[in-house]
Amino acid sequence: MPKSENGQFWLDLFQASCDLHSTGQEDDMRPLGDYLKPKFNLLDELSALRPMRNSVQFINLKKCYEKVQRRQDGVSTQRPMDCNVRMVAKFDPTWGSRDIDVYVQRHPDSAKLCGDMNGRVKLEVRVGEKKDNMTNFSIDLDSVYQSNRNPPIYKLSTVDPLRRNRFILIIRLTSTELKRDQYFTSPAFLIRSRRPAKTPNIEAKVSEEEVPIIVED
Repeated sequence: MPKSENGQFWLDLFQASCDLHSTGQEDDMRPLGDYLKPKFNLLDELSALRPMRNSVQFINLKKCYEKVQRRQDGVSTQRPMDCNVRMVAKFDPTWGSRDIDVYVQRHPDSAKLCGDMNGRVKLEVRVGEKKDNMTNFSIDLDSVYQSNRNPPIYKLSTVDPLRRNRFILIIRLTSTELKRDQYFTSPAFLIRSRRPAKTPNIEAKVSEEEVPIIVED
């Protein structure tokens, strides 16, 4: 308890004692705490001091995802494929009104190397089965193509790609009831252009951005 609140507590206790003596009698049916003016909620204070017991498990996060070129409505873009990521959140039992947000961003070290200014980009979260304090949820890395700053989120660097094209997921668990949140970061994963299948007896040099096309007209 802060020093100032501790002093106020004893002042309130003294005042309550004086009130009891001034009436000439004590009401045994009335708790002494009724005479005091509580300055804080003890349970809330103890809950704030106790370590949060939240966790996030990444079920099928891959170490590497591939991009393919897709043409839709006459527009060709490069998009990640087979990139649905499933996760399980385990909430602290004291957390009510729970919410989950997921963001993707280039790994901070990679962003510095290639000058990526997109920062965190929010992804659509699909919430699945809920059981006790556990919630299944998933995201699709391809659910967003561009950030608010317009550059494609997964724009690949052809220079030092193993260091510059690493990304991470950031998961935010929130209790709107307690007005508290906690962040979790996934292991880093690589995004690269899909490698073309090797053709026998043919030597072909393909650049990082020359990838197969999937037509979805």
